[in-house]
Amino acid sequence: TGSTFSSYATKRGRGSILLLRSGYHSADDLFTLAERDNAIVTWLVRLVGFVVMYMGLKMVSQPLEVVLDRIPFVGRFAGDLMGGATSIVTCIVAAALSISTIAIAWFAYRPLLTFFLLGIVGGLVYLMRRNVESKRYGEADHEIPVVNAIPIYKDGHSGADYV
Repeated sequence: TGSTFSSYATKRGRGSILLLRSGYHSADDLFTLAERDNAIVTWLVRLVGFVVMYMGLKMVSQPLEVVLDRIPFVGRFAGDLMGGATSIVTCIVAAALSISTIAIAWFAYRPLLTFFLLGIVGGLVYLMRRNVESKRYGEADHEIPVVNAIPIYKDGHSGADYV
């Protein structure tokens, strides 16, 4: 009503709120729309942060791909294989770092959600470490055979002669 707009002074006295939209809206509708817009912008900023973190990690791992590209005959294949592997790993690491950043930022407002998100990050770290260790130590589904070998030396004597 009237010919001017003025801001709403908050009850705490810390500031004022000025919401303006075209059309006819009640005060509750304006606050609902502002909360929705705020949530959308927040998630877009988080998504952009994840993408920037992924790109940064990918750029750091790019020299591995370039080095492998220089190997004669197999370099192109090895470089592409390393590029795919580093893309997957950097995506997982960027997701873990992004979730950690969001969780730490939420700690003051939503402590239970923070611990839940940090639990997800812990699970991602556990899965990555388990996957790396299984490849490093080669988990075998069968028993590894034991070979009792006796060395034979140049002079014709076997290792059993020295025991």
